[in-house]
Amino acid sequence: MKKLFIFLCITCLTICNAAPTKSPNYIITKNNPTLNLTLPSNPTTGYSWLLISYNKSLLKLINHKYTMSNNNKKLVGAGGYETWKFKATREALKAPHITYVKLAYARPWEIKANSLPKDFKSTTIYVVIKP
Repeated sequence: MKKLFIFLCITCLTICNAAPTKSPNYIITKNNPTLNLTLPSNPTTGYSWLLISYNKSLLKLINHKYTMSNNNKKLVGAGGYETWKFKATREALKAPHITYVKLAYARPWEIKANSLPKDFKSTTIYVVIKP
């Protein structure tokens, strides 16, 4: 089963032309169709994680929230975490897929005409969806 899954992943990468060179960060299955991304964040600095792109036919955004770290609740200006919750669509669970979620850590008011500032930090989360 594991060899078949690896073969399907490689085949999907070749067909989809999405070629990530590293292992997926998350695996979504029919038994566990949700994806929770938790990233460190400190909105008191003006920066927050912004959702740049994801495949809307494979993933549906359910929720986005900021949570202050338990260790830092008494510290003014201390950071916490932003959590993004996605759920695989019914269509996504019909066949294996490899997709990604791309986020940027930037100041929202510095984004102009759909372009990010030069000094922004970004991350790409690779996701394997298997039925």
